[in-house]
Amino acid sequence: MKIRNIVKLSVILVVAILAASFLNGIEYVLLVGAAAAIHEAGHIIAAKLLKVPSLGGGGTFFGLSLKYDFSTSSFAAEAIVSASGAIAGVLACVITLAIKHPPGTYAVFFIFSNLSLALFNLLPVSPLDGSGIVRSLLSMVLSADAAERASAWISAVFSLSFFVFCIYIQLKVGANLSLMFISVFLLYNALSTVRDVRGGQ
Repeated sequence: MKIRNIVKLSVILVVAILAASFLNGIEYVLLVGAAAAIHEAGHIIAAKLLKVPSLGGGGTFFGLSLKYDFSTSSFAAEAIVSASGAIAGVLACVITLAIKHPPGTYAVFFIFSNLSLALFNLLPVSPLDGSGIVRSLLSMVLSADAAERASAWISAVFSLSFFVFCIYIQLKVGANLSLMFISVFLLYNALSTVRDVRGGQ
């Protein structure tokens, strides 16, 4: 097993333990799981409608992630499929508010989980959905290689900014190890992507 994969698995385990310690009951775990399922369902539905073939699922730092083959699809289709997870999460919030108004404790937590997941995934940082959106949009005006390089550098800049922001939060609010682990992983992944892109030149 590669050292990079060992580091990822170790961080996943630590974050999972920390997350479990902060949650007070199984109902919150289920609500987070439901938000994650809705997010992935958004990708699946969009891919089916746009006839984008699936490459199956794989484990990532943030859990199970589905992969899609965009080699025969338009860049617009790739952008839509990438954004559809966040869109599904926002729709889930709207429906929840329509059904449960005013929202109770669980409804508020469910809305917060969906919005957090949607906004976080829209960050233009690899391997998040936002990076796929940026890369596909750039590919509409740049060559494939140029779009890949630009996307990698954008990912690096945003991940570094997020890392600095997390350090600021640590200093102002207090230790939040799970947030720091996430920021370190994103920065490491982004810098690795830049290295790979530079190596392919």
